[in-house]
Amino acid sequence: MRRQLMIVGVLVVGITLLGVAGSALAEDHVCCEQSARMDGMTGPGMVGPPHAPWGEMGQHHIGLFHRPITLMLERQNDLKLRSEQVAKLETLRASFEKKADEGLRTLRERHGELREILGEDRVDIDKAEAALKAIAALRSDLTLERIRVIEEGKSVLTAEQWTALKNLRDEEHCRGMKT
Repeated sequence: MRRQLMIVGVLVVGITLLGVAGSALAEDHVCCEQSARMDGMTGPGMVGPPHAPWGEMGQHHIGLFHRPITLMLERQNDLKLRSEQVAKLETLRASFEKKADEGLRTLRERHGELREILGEDRVDIDKAEAALKAIAALRSDLTLERIRVIEEGKSVLTAEQWTALKNLRDEEHCRGMKT
C-alpha cells in the first residue's frame, strides 16, 4: 500500500510539475527591479496554481504575454487601431475566454475525479495514471490554444503597432529596462 501511494505521489508531483513547467515555458518572464503590478493578474488561460511564476511579486511576463489581447484593446487609442482590428481582437478574446472557461471547468472535474481515485482505500494506479494524463493533456491544450490566440492577435497589429505596444509595456512595467 505504501509503495502504491508513493508511486501515485510521484506521478502527481511529476505531472503537476510538467504542467506548470510547460505553462511557464510557454510564457516569457523577466524580473524587474520594481515589483510587478498585481492587479488583474489572473484571467482565462492562466491555468496554473497560485504559486506559479506568473503570480510572484517582482516578476511579470515580458510585457504582453500576460494578457496581450486585452492590453491591445485597452491601448487601442495609443496604438491607433482601426475598427476592423478592434473587432478582430474582441472576437479572438471572446472566443478564447469561452474555450478557456470550458477547459477550466473540465480541468476542475478531472481534478475532482483524481481526488476520488486517491481517496480510495486501495488506489487503482492505472486509473490514477489515466486521470493524471488527462489533466496534463487538458493543461497543455489550454496553454497551446492561448499561444495560438496570442499569435493570431499579434498578427492583427502592424509592425509599428507591435513596436508601440512593446514600448508601452516597457514604460509601464520596467522603467529604464528594455527587453
